[in-house]
Amino acid sequence: MRIAIIADIHGNLLALEAVLADLERQRIDRLIVAGDMVIGSPDSAACWERIKALHVPVVRGNHERYLVEYCTDGDASLNSRQFAPVAYAAAQFNPLEKAAIAELPQSYRPSEAPDVLVVHASLRSDRDIIVRSTGPDELAAQFPAPANLIIRAHQHIPAERRWVGRRIVTAGSVGLSLGGDTRPHYLIAEQRRSGWRISQRSVGYDHVAALARFVQTGYLDVAGPIARLYQEELRIAQPLIIPFLRDYERWKQSEPLAIDRACERWLAKYLCD
Repeated sequence: MRIAIIADIHGNLLALEAVLADLERQRIDRLIVAGDMVIGSPDSAACWERIKALHVPVVRGNHERYLVEYCTDGDASLNSRQFAPVAYAAAQFNPLEKAAIAELPQSYRPSEAPDVLVVHASLRSDRDIIVRSTGPDELAAQFPAPANLIIRAHQHIPAERRWVGRRIVTAGSVGLSLGGDTRPHYLIAEQRRSGWRISQRSVGYDHVAALARFVQTGYLDVAGPIARLYQEELRIAQPLIIPFLRDYERWKQSEPLAIDRACERWLAKYLCD
């Protein structure tokens, strides 16, 4: 049996189409989408429609949650420029579509492979991370249910961790790779007599055209500095948004600073360094 896992598409339709074209040549028995189809590049709704048309299992990621929850709790802070990419994506969906996304499960087990568990980040949270220092107790809290093979996404960089006889495999990102390689990435798990064989695949696509979508759609003008950082992350395949937000919070403690100006300052420093 061969199972393909794609995840972290983040509105990058060109990357998604390239991966789906590659999958057609891979003789896959099952395709599973492990979340974060939306928010990042401009084409969130188109990515959702493309995935929905495949009629495959889909796990909800944290960015689907952001889209569904956007401004539903009356929090005025969500109207700030920091959340403009979320607002841009949310505006592409009607209430029925948002309701369907809200109903997506947080985990999935293929009936024909019950020893496999697919999540976005963990069973506990859609934002959990796993790093080298993550200890056994923390992993047990993240994954309380048994599974021999746990396949997750969220961190955009392929990785693998062994834990008390289990394997935790992190798939790479389709639409927003952050490991220095700008190509779309996905994962194939092949069931053999000796166990599951994992292959991390990468495919070529029109990276320049994907970057141009930020301008062609008007996304940069509407969604502001965080959209600019998404574009730069896509360009260089390195994480920028979280480091920027950490510095921005620190800068605001000493001076009033609009996020647009802070982003300009931060990118100038980052690109020079």
